[in-house]
Amino acid sequence: MVVMPLFSQNVKKGKIAGTVIDKRTGELLAGVNVELKGTYMGAATDLDGTF
Repeated sequence: MVVMPLFSQNVKKGKIAGTVIDKRTGELLAGVNVELKGTYMGAATDLDGTF
């Protein structure tokens, strides 16, 4: 699995975005929970693997 996050550097507001792709098959992964380590901020991927 490969996660390619894009992070916004805003202290008061947070935003993460990216795509989760299976490293072996290249398939976009839907329904995956992504969490920013050390925080309570996270997201789940949609049907096309983006969050």
